[in-house]
Amino acid sequence: MGNSVCTTLIVTTKTTVNMDNGMLLNILWILYSLHIFVDGQDDIPICKEKGSRRVGELCFQFNSSLATWNQAKKNCESKGMTLAYVNSVNQIKEILENQPMFDRAWIGASDARKEGQFVWVASDENATELSLLWSRGEPNNMRRGREDEDCVNLFPSFYANDDPCSFNMSSICMEQLCPYNIKVERVFVDKVLLSWIPGFNGGPPQTFRIKYQDLETNVSRAAGTVTVPRVNQTSSSPFEYLLQGLSTGKQYKIYVDASIKNGKTACTPLVITTETTGTPDTQNRSIPYWLISVLISVPLVLASSIVTCFIYKRKGSS
Repeated sequence: MGNSVCTTLIVTTKTTVNMDNGMLLNILWILYSLHIFVDGQDDIPICKEKGSRRVGELCFQFNSSLATWNQAKKNCESKGMTLAYVNSVNQIKEILENQPMFDRAWIGASDARKEGQFVWVASDENATELSLLWSRGEPNNMRRGREDEDCVNLFPSFYANDDPCSFNMSSICMEQLCPYNIKVERVFVDKVLLSWIPGFNGGPPQTFRIKYQDLETNVSRAAGTVTVPRVNQTSSSPFEYLLQGLSTGKQYKIYVDASIKNGKTACTPLVITTETTGTPDTQNRSIPYWLISVLISVPLVLASSIVTCFIYKRKGSS
């Protein structure tokens, strides 16, 4: 399981410095350069493990050493990874591109618990993606002596096959890409709107636990939990969360911790620092544009009507 990008962001600043235009331009250029560098790091998390290859939103590592399915699973977990989740032939082609010659490679699916019902080891969810990935005639559960074919591997042809879990072969590990790129989208008088990218796209549902710390009193409080459904592999849309119940004009450090269905991840909690505003939320309490239009147009219409009536009366009297 990979480490997340841990971000600290100061949203409000109150420092005033006298400087000439040249110095100001230099500082603005430096800040712009830093923004590009930091923003790029946030948007493209780096694979944690040496030898891992990024494919889409995930990082994969091919292991040529031979092992049984259970041994391969333990080897991946010892590095904070899991046996791979796959969902398309194109994805598999990218994972195996330029890898050394191999016969077969274990991935993280098995039907050992219930025959014919393959599940992903990373999420304990049905491996429905395999329906489009099986090699012709597979899975056939061809019995080898007393052992069923309960564990899934990939052929060099990029398609899936079932074999006895005791067979020795190569394997593919996957980093569980942690949530990343946390941001403060909006700041209000007593709440803040946060966003982050869930990570682990294509993996299991995630539960986020949010807590915040008052930097003046150092008191920490749990804000609640929220569960995000299984994330589509092709999507990296930010998830938004409205943190409420804060005090006016105070600085807070906010922590977002992630866990998945089969336990806590090895993700480092996301961290961000922000400050609520000291004045009421003008957006929430502002007058809608349509009401402003009505308030402006009604007096104008009335004034126009009065003037028109006055003109007609003048004409009638004359």
